Amino acid sequence: MSRRTVVAALGMIAILAASIAESAMASEFHFESTPSIITGSAAGEAARIEIGATGSSTVICNSTLFEGTGAVGSNTTSTITLRPRYAECSWLEEPATVRTNDCATVFSASTDFQGDAPIQIECAKESSIEIESPSICTLKIGAQSPTNGVHYTNLGSGQQTRITAATTVTGITFTKTGPLCFLVGGSEIRLTGGHNLFAYEDKGSPQANPTTPSGTLEGAQRAVYWE
Repeated sequence: MSRRTVVAALGMIAILAASIAESAMASEFHFESTPSIITGSAAGEAARIEIGATGSSTVICNSTLFEGTGAVGSNTTSTITLRPRYAECSWLEEPATVRTNDCATVFSASTDFQGDAPIQIECAKESSIEIESPSICTLKIGAQSPTNGVHYTNLGSGQQTRITAATTVTGITFTKTGPLCFLVGGSEIRLTGGHNLFAYEDKGSPQANPTTPSGTLEGAQRAVYWE
């Protein structure tokens, strides 16, 4: 290979690397007013907690809500921290309960070159998310940084402006205890679903700790968007 060819190849590699880097977006969440409460509700299909590589054991929750403080002291932020609440859940055709306890999900505004925004699961000391079916098994999910993430889309206009977050998170690890845990194969969880994120004026006291929200008082809806 000639020196000219090597130089040209290295130049193409540098251009490709720069293109990939530019494709990663350092974005932010923007709020019309501060302080604001951010809440979320299911959009489209039910939330699915798929256990194992094939997802053959799946927890389906027909009701999912998120709550937290979106903006305190600034109208922009690079992350929002929300507490999920799952209800109307079933697992292997049995009723199931998902307890988030003192855990929260941190959504990042920045995305990688594929458009994935990472999330983190944060938990207070010695706390974890619990997925339980008394006759089957109990799974515990601790603090961690899973792979893949969330795709954001802005919807609406004016004070009705909101964000839709389409979630595909993989690599969530867990521990398990219970009489029929041998039915639960694999060692990782895949979380899918979609949520509308709304902002409201916070007329109460801003939260000191996002994992244990308190003191918020929901007021009028306010615009929130991702850019």
